[in-house]
Amino acid sequence: MATAESTRLSDYWQHQIAVWKQSGLTQKTFCEQHDLNYYRFGYWRRKYREQIQGDAVPARKGFIPVQYSADRVAGGLSLTLPNGIRIQGIDADNLPLLSQLLRQL
Repeated sequence: MATAESTRLSDYWQHQIAVWKQSGLTQKTFCEQHDLNYYRFGYWRRKYREQIQGDAVPARKGFIPVQYSADRVAGGLSLTLPNGIRIQGIDADNLPLLSQLLRQL
């Protein structure tokens, strides 16, 4: 649970960030002109931004789901050349043949 002091501190920095956004100044210049610690300002800015983003969109971390479809062409990879020719069924067994074919092109 937030204490009165932590709430006051959070409100103070949210106000400073709002004033900075309206100022058009860089963060560093704003902090110098308002006698604020630049690194503390950055900390609160990130914290405030994470709170806003956390409410709007959950952060994505780690792995993302991949959809697999069995409808794909069986037989490995395919290669489409710039002229539209498509070579399908590339796999480890015929890779040397593909290499020879590409050298001829």
